[in-house]
Amino acid sequence: MRNYILVALIGFMAGAFLFFLKGHQAYVLDILPWALLLLCPVLHLFMHRGHRKDGVHKGHGGPGGGEVSPGRVGMDDGQG
Repeated sequence: MRNYILVALIGFMAGAFLFFLKGHQAYVLDILPWALLLLCPVLHLFMHRGHRKDGVHKGHGGPGGGEVSPGRVGMDDGQG
């Protein structure tokens, strides 16, 4: 029963959005380039969220993946 309500709500919201878009198409198209420019830094933050501070990236490196190059060992704790 709950899934039907969710599907109906999504359908109603999609219809309302289409009516809004039709009535305000000129305004939406004027804002679109600025919205894309503002979206770039936000996406950049989300894309780099999983990086660790010690330079290890999963899947990068040699056959084992995730190795640290010799130049980066101990760089963050002052032993380098």
